[in-house]
Amino acid sequence: MPPTPQDGDIIFHMSKSSQSTAIQIGTLSRYSHCGIVVVEDGQAYVIEAERGVEKTPIRKWLRRGQLLDHYRVMRLKQPQALTLHYELGGRYDKDFLLNNGKYYCSELVWELYKRNGITLCETRPMHTYHFLYLPLVQKQIVSRGFDLQQEVVPPVDLVHSRLLRTVSYGYGTPFWL
Repeated sequence: MPPTPQDGDIIFHMSKSSQSTAIQIGTLSRYSHCGIVVVEDGQAYVIEAERGVEKTPIRKWLRRGQLLDHYRVMRLKQPQALTLHYELGGRYDKDFLLNNGKYYCSELVWELYKRNGITLCETRPMHTYHFLYLPLVQKQIVSRGFDLQQEVVPPVDLVHSRLLRTVSYGYGTPFWL
């Protein structure tokens, strides 16, 4: 039986935002955006931090990705009931700072799991990512005044979490929608 979307699934794609390519190159990742799935009345939505904390229908979310709607869905290897408390309308964190009451996409996912006692990955200083000094990436770092010592949690670190497994991967609308 094909997997169906579940509360707490983490979904990734390649954003079309101006910072997407810099995130992909800077972290050596295919993915630059992610969110967490919630299912309400049989409909799947993605809780994400894009312009702020938003709830987006999953099909609309997928269409916003690059490369023919390429996506990956991951879930906990050891199933656990999650309580997903989020506040729609929360502010987007363009500075990628942790614990400041604002969120960027992967920080929001990481924080929602952390509130359930699950640390999907450790945070890392920005300078530990290998390709930060390529011109495109450097332009984003300089123009936004990032501190290379600041701790971050990019989408790639969630993808590599030992606590998660891939349940769906592909292009276009997932077969289970």
